[in-house]
Amino acid sequence: VLCASVPGGAWAYRKGDTLHLARRAQFNQKRTEWHEVFGRYCPHFAVDDVVAMPLPKPREFERGDEYKLSLSLEHYNFHTSWMRIVEGKRRSISIPMVHVTMVYAGEEVRSFRAKVVPLPKEYSRAHEESVSHFRNETHWPKLLVVKYEWEERDLVRVDAGILAITLIGVLVTAYLALGIIRGSRKDLAEFARESMADDEIYYGQGGRPLKGE
Repeated sequence: VLCASVPGGAWAYRKGDTLHLARRAQFNQKRTEWHEVFGRYCPHFAVDDVVAMPLPKPREFERGDEYKLSLSLEHYNFHTSWMRIVEGKRRSISIPMVHVTMVYAGEEVRSFRAKVVPLPKEYSRAHEESVSHFRNETHWPKLLVVKYEWEERDLVRVDAGILAITLIGVLVTAYLALGIIRGSRKDLAEFARESMADDEIYYGQGGRPLKGE
């Protein structure tokens, strides 16, 4: 089904720039290496698009195996979870489509999400070849329809949100630190009072040792 990971580094893009995309497959308890996707099938910054991405048949893939797909964006800064594309022995009535949603702010990609949905009827005529590939389980490579959609976020709001979270963290840390300091002071004061009381018992009010000591 989905979702995004947090980027380790930000890349600056202009509208229409091609983003690096890689794919890997999982089947029969095996996983392939990452393979780069050709530019024409990759997302382009801030541009909505629908493509038919070819999926080659992995080595050792057998009829009846499930086929799961994972995508990586922006030089492996973002990853999706495993998405089931071929049901294997449980034949699916619907044709799969991967719906990818990306969020950008300014010149940076902020999030990357993907999920498998049934291919909408309005896309079936334009992608008849993809439909026929998935209806024929022995046909490889298969053309997988991928829909790229972009959402824009206000860069100021995003930065302000990050700043607010940071400030909240600092305030919580400071509050906890003050609580620890206050507790330590209270303990020290109590210890000092007990020490003074012990001294008075030992020496007496006149400063002389008590009898019997």
